[in-house]
Amino acid sequence: MRKILKAVIERHDENNFWIENTIKGMTEEAARRSLSFKFLRETEGGVKNDVVYVVGTSEVFCDRAAREIESLGGIPLIVKGSAFNSGSTASVAFDIDDAVKRCLDYLKQNGKSNILFYGLNENTETDKFKKDAFIENARKTGVNGSIRFCNGTIHSEAKNFVSGEFGRGLYDAILCANDTAALSLLYAGITEKAKVPEDLFLIGMGNSYIGKHCSIPLTTVDFDYKLLGKYAVKTGAFIKRENGFTCVKTLLPCPIIVRDSTANADFNAKNEIKEFTPIEDYFGGKATTEILSTETIMQTSDETDRMIMLMLAGVNTYAAIAEKVSLTERAVSYRIDAIKKKLGFNRVEDLREFLKNIFYIR
Repeated sequence: MRKILKAVIERHDENNFWIENTIKGMTEEAARRSLSFKFLRETEGGVKNDVVYVVGTSEVFCDRAAREIESLGGIPLIVKGSAFNSGSTASVAFDIDDAVKRCLDYLKQNGKSNILFYGLNENTETDKFKKDAFIENARKTGVNGSIRFCNGTIHSEAKNFVSGEFGRGLYDAILCANDTAALSLLYAGITEKAKVPEDLFLIGMGNSYIGKHCSIPLTTVDFDYKLLGKYAVKTGAFIKRENGFTCVKTLLPCPIIVRDSTANADFNAKNEIKEFTPIEDYFGGKATTEILSTETIMQTSDETDRMIMLMLAGVNTYAAIAEKVSLTERAVSYRIDAIKKKLGFNRVEDLREFLKNIFYIR
């Protein structure tokens, strides 16, 4: 019988693709070790001397779950994108500080010295963590660093910024807190006739499918959540071997993927290994919702559906799509019907136009 590992998942995150990808990585690594997982909504007994994985994004949730597990005699292991602050609890996270530093090194190598950190929501832990890393590393790198957060819907804010503040030449590069922010600036730049990257030298974070496949692909930082999940299981196995007498902090490197939004400029830098309180306008804006919902569907779809969506955006026929993905036209039609349903469309023409706008195909 396989030994069962236990993990507690933050409730409001369990349907988010980054949590799903983390769980996939954990499940795959556990299976490789002939183990399996039991995923819980809350802590339960029977965990004495066992490693219990806590998967979430909120510092408050992770801290509370860790204390509950310890009270039951278990050993908590926090798995979250940004570092967990408690020095006495084992954790696995992305090395965001190092990623921000290497972004600034990359920009400095390419002659950029007035750099803006562009965030969406200063109330989120991840944006605050990245902002703090930017401030500290801008000082160490010797560049002029500035901070800006959205005060309204991201597309209107981006348009005002590109036509105003950025248009006055105050900055020569922008590091965005995530790809959604970078895409909003990219679209605003194109609308305002700014050239990318000549006028708008842009880096995102997250390596989204939309950022990869849009008309001007984004240079970005890759957060591999499946790898995060796999390293969580490896870290848990090490802690178990040490009988819980060690506190391990595992930080995963986050490589920069260079694409057209920085003109494929060379990258020679050394590649070393509270509750979530959103601003209502950020999530309420129609354009933002469209980007996030499409990215979620692409992240949770298989490669065939992703290719179908990209080819639909390029106004390909069903026959051309079927040949590309090695399916019959009927099978392609079934998949497109399912995609329409997920995105809330009745007609293929409306879905096609929507995808053209998402990937900014003209």
